[in-house]
Amino acid sequence: MPEQAVSQFLDAHLHPGVRRLVVACSGGLDSMALLDVVAAKAHLNRYSLHVVHVHHGLSRFADDWAELVQLASARHQASFCKLSVRVGDAGSLEEAAREARYRAIAGELKEGDVLLTAHHRNDQAETVLLRLLRGSGVRGLSGMHPVSDLPFSEGRFPLWRPLLTVGRSQLELYARSRGLVWVDDASNQDIRHDRNALRHGIIPELETRWPQAVPVLALTAQRMQEADSLLNDLAILDLQPLLRENFTLCISGLQTLSRTRQINLLRFWLLSQGLTAPDRPGLHRIMDEVCAARCDGTPEFNWRLAEVRRYRDQLYAMKPLPEADNSFRVVWQDRESPLVLPSGRTLSPVCGGGTGIRLSLWRQAGVVEVRFRQGGERLRIDGSGHHKALKNLFQEAGTPSWQRPLWPLIYVDGVLAMVPGIGFNADFAANGEPALLIT
Repeated sequence: MPEQAVSQFLDAHLHPGVRRLVVACSGGLDSMALLDVVAAKAHLNRYSLHVVHVHHGLSRFADDWAELVQLASARHQASFCKLSVRVGDAGSLEEAAREARYRAIAGELKEGDVLLTAHHRNDQAETVLLRLLRGSGVRGLSGMHPVSDLPFSEGRFPLWRPLLTVGRSQLELYARSRGLVWVDDASNQDIRHDRNALRHGIIPELETRWPQAVPVLALTAQRMQEADSLLNDLAILDLQPLLRENFTLCISGLQTLSRTRQINLLRFWLLSQGLTAPDRPGLHRIMDEVCAARCDGTPEFNWRLAEVRRYRDQLYAMKPLPEADNSFRVVWQDRESPLVLPSGRTLSPVCGGGTGIRLSLWRQAGVVEVRFRQGGERLRIDGSGHHKALKNLFQEAGTPSWQRPLWPLIYVDGVLAMVPGIGFNADFAANGEPALLIT
């Protein structure tokens, strides 16, 4: 029953770092039942309860649903927040609405929050069937995990699904016994959507021949989760000797693995960095088009919100890089404090020691600016009297070519004084005086 499942789940997963339980509630049967169960748990008294309702604006009854959830929240003495979103009209409406929901909820969460959703056993069975029909592998067929990270989120917020072992019929019995009121979204009957077609047509037909189809499919997801865990363990073993600075991969070492282990490791490596992984053909393209390219080439492969690039014998993964603006410049006003650049990089002044530019020069300079490369910059980083092209210094330091246009250059009163991570102008050297470096 729902009460027992939720109680056991929370007993197993609650920990001192949790400050607030956030229930995602649409106003439908499943989420209203979850809210009621969670609010009724006596051992949750020391946790605050917060309810988020996402208003998609896709139904003329959407305002009524939001009001219903707000009233239920007040009845359970929980705080309430309505999040309005716009759902794009490109691609699958189901996928677009899902992404919009999670992005909106992520913006409402804060440190110590845990999001609880009402996904149940029938939802899990539908997910397994959908992914099977799409040709998914072990990870896809593992379905929804009881504990995971919130998708489409910059932060790493926990997402808990305490009802995955509970069938929808059990939730309905509970809701009726408690006298709960919920809404029925007419769009859930529209069999033009794949999940609804499974729910109202295909799965009931399966159950006429195999009455245990739903619990068996849910059990398959559990078995696949176990198999996926073993594949992750293998990926960790393969990753350790191939990992290089900045979580890059040694390409020559990767190429010694079998193709199956290459693909398994690539997927794990990407997901470990909070990136999405491309589909299986995309992973094969990374091996064939990026890893197998010439060592002096800089090939890349892009997919949704991520890309991989090669530099020398290392494979880099990242979010898509912004376009470099070589006219960029910003004045460093408070030189005692870090400076955050539009790219997200933070420059921090570090004082002390005798290596770096003179601290007195830094403090007394008229203007300190940060610029991006325009080309042709040169720097003398030792006492030899010879200036070197910044391009050559980047090559000597092993800096990938695509990072160079966005690399910050520090100018003091119009003179290139320092390139963080590369070197500083010898004319500005501390020479035993208090020094400063930028990290």
